[in-house]
Amino acid sequence: MKLTPILVFVSSAGLVVGCQARDTEKQKKDVETTTETTKSGDPVKSETEVRQTTPDGKTEMDNETYVGTVTKFKPGEKIEVKAEDGRSHSFDLDEDGATVNVERSVHVGTKVQVVVDKRDDRVQKITIAPHA
Repeated sequence: MKLTPILVFVSSAGLVVGCQARDTEKQKKDVETTTETTKSGDPVKSETEVRQTTPDGKTEMDNETYVGTVTKFKPGEKIEVKAEDGRSHSFDLDEDGATVNVERSVHVGTKVQVVVDKRDDRVQKITIAPHA
């Protein structure tokens, strides 16, 4: 902790100095991004992980983006997307505490981008939209 002078006052009583404590602890942030593509360069999955340490503790945030074609879709329940590399990814659309946005034009056969935002291993938001 570092003390920063904030007031100096001289009077007949002598020199008076006031100090204010200032929190100077460092914050640490690590960011790692991984992207998977097909041989032709089409995106399959992208993941960004952020780990941050502050005086209040540690926080981990993940952002995962998937691109593929919808193979199964039950609005408000579940969606399954098959990526160009043949792998399937399933997402719960009734994730407890998460905000879920699915564009109206999404249906089986639509090529979509699914973005999943997590904080401390809990899904915060799922966004599904058509992908060109």
